[in-house]
Amino acid sequence: MQQYRFRTHRGLNIVLFSVTIALILWVDALFYFTIHLAEGLSAYTSVNSIDSLSVTQFDIWGSRLPEINRDLSIVCGLAWPLTPIFRAANFLPGLGKSIGQVPVLLQFSANLAEAGHLLYTDLSPMMAMTHAEMLTEDYLHQIYSILSDAQPALASAAEILADAKAIRSEIDTAQLPEEIAHPIRLFDERYDEIQQGLQILMVIPDLLGTVEQPRAYLVLAQNHDELRATGGFISGIGVAEFAAGDLLRLTMQDSYALDDYSKPYPPPPEPISRFMLAGLWLPRDANWSPDFPTAARAVQDLYAISTDQVTHGVIAVDQEAVKVLLRHLGPLELDAFPEAITAENVDYMMQQAWADSPDAALSQEWWQHRKDFMPQLGAAIAENLLALRDVEKLLNIGSDALESLKAGHILIYVNQPEIQHALAKVGLDHGVHPGDGDFLYLIDSNLGFNKTDVVVQRQVTYLVDFSNPAMISAMLIAKYTHTIQQDAACIHIADYGSGAYADMQTRCYWDYWRAYIAPDTAVFETNSTPVSAEWLLSEEDWVGEVSSATGEGNAQTLAGFFVLPTAQSQDIVAQLVLNPRLLQRQTDGQLVYQLKVQKQAGLTDLPFVLQISPPVGYQTSGLGPDWTQDSESGFWVWSGKIIAPQVFYVTFEPVVAEP
Repeated sequence: MQQYRFRTHRGLNIVLFSVTIALILWVDALFYFTIHLAEGLSAYTSVNSIDSLSVTQFDIWGSRLPEINRDLSIVCGLAWPLTPIFRAANFLPGLGKSIGQVPVLLQFSANLAEAGHLLYTDLSPMMAMTHAEMLTEDYLHQIYSILSDAQPALASAAEILADAKAIRSEIDTAQLPEEIAHPIRLFDERYDEIQQGLQILMVIPDLLGTVEQPRAYLVLAQNHDELRATGGFISGIGVAEFAAGDLLRLTMQDSYALDDYSKPYPPPPEPISRFMLAGLWLPRDANWSPDFPTAARAVQDLYAISTDQVTHGVIAVDQEAVKVLLRHLGPLELDAFPEAITAENVDYMMQQAWADSPDAALSQEWWQHRKDFMPQLGAAIAENLLALRDVEKLLNIGSDALESLKAGHILIYVNQPEIQHALAKVGLDHGVHPGDGDFLYLIDSNLGFNKTDVVVQRQVTYLVDFSNPAMISAMLIAKYTHTIQQDAACIHIADYGSGAYADMQTRCYWDYWRAYIAPDTAVFETNSTPVSAEWLLSEEDWVGEVSSATGEGNAQTLAGFFVLPTAQSQDIVAQLVLNPRLLQRQTDGQLVYQLKVQKQAGLTDLPFVLQISPPVGYQTSGLGPDWTQDSESGFWVWSGKIIAPQVFYVTFEPVVAEP
């Protein structure tokens, strides 16, 4: 019995000794990898903002990710036995609630590190290209190959980030030190953007096609001198065909050349039929909807009727986009032009190429060749862009192209729901999206067979009176001014006159306008703009009434028509009553109003004035320096130019009575 007790006691000592040694090793490992992890994370503290991250810093971050990913996985495993202790710390005062979140913070960080490691490993070859001053000739094919090979990693990273988002819901940043809470809030802000970017990267190889299955995209040349809903009359239509990252061909032709009256085109939108007496909806008139995805699908459908060719997306550009590219790629020497083409003279040179002699418009030959410059210019731009190897220039072109995309001078639609969803999320699909707040989107469509939009100025004024929050009144005023001082008879006919481009601008302005507003806005009164039969192709009087209907994006649409002679002005006025829900009451008693204003694609800018009157008993709070208060009316006024979609936030706080 005594021997048995001795052996039991010795066995317990061995177990206790083993546990003690294991515990010491466990604590040592935990401290070692925690310290090692902290040292690795120190490389990230030198960058204040991810927006300022340079290529060199990106490499520093990326090179440490494998170690950090490994250390986080080990620390998570070693710390798991302490989970009950960490949870118990939540009940301690002071730092208790911060300490209690250690396990979930470690798991959250481990997911981010794993996703980052996957992305860096597979995409770093593409980032490495930016190190070089000059790229190799096959750099586009290299990018295509890198993205094709990275598909599994991209999919895994997206899934891991989704798991991190779920873990994030368990973290209370209010209980954490700011240096920890701030990066987590940054993750919250950028999560959707990151996931959308991953979705785009995952479908790019498919968008660029394969050798066996190329991808064809319509290219629309929109003329903003003759404004239509998505930026301008479709003057030219072409096709860009890609395979495995290579541009196989780029064509461009006069949009009229696609008209084939033997084909079964559908009837056009009612205003085109009524005012232009068109009986068929042809590809050149397809961009009637201001919702670009809707318009793009219409263009594809009508193009397919004309050519029997199926396309996979649409890219639309106007003159401003051409200028952006020429600033980087010009000057260009072309046979169609007497001198080199630059961003500064391209407008003039294109107008001169339209008709270079007063009697040119009288000939059939002029009609057939008046747009010959378009394929030459388009091919030269594409050739020079694809031949460019200078990394800095390419990055600058990409940056300027993005700004053009935001401003509506470049429009993109693809037959990939994932891409369209991502573009919509970041406001780059140029769709009609009213949102939850107030909304304003003015659309003009030139139905006058001319190029007068370049000489017509427009300004929008929006007055909102919140004095009675239960009955919010608003007034929309759109003012149009024809800047040509020369008298011109308002003859509504498709007539090219002398053939000179300037002659197409010295005309009256026939405008079908639409105002997209918040869905539940009540229209109290609008002004009428009657048009005499002698000014209309239909030879029938237009009574000038404004119609109201539900439009794209479920927005409410006001629509009307007017004719503006040279040297005159025309106001469109609508008295509105806004839904009280647009004035959101916050828990602290403040009231918040939100207004989204969209500028029509094709316009360089939209002069806009917003006037706000606070509710009785409230005052504005936190308005920026761009706002001023009118001394007579007391209205707060913002005046400026809308370049891209802009959201205004106005906060009202209760007036505190003085004691």
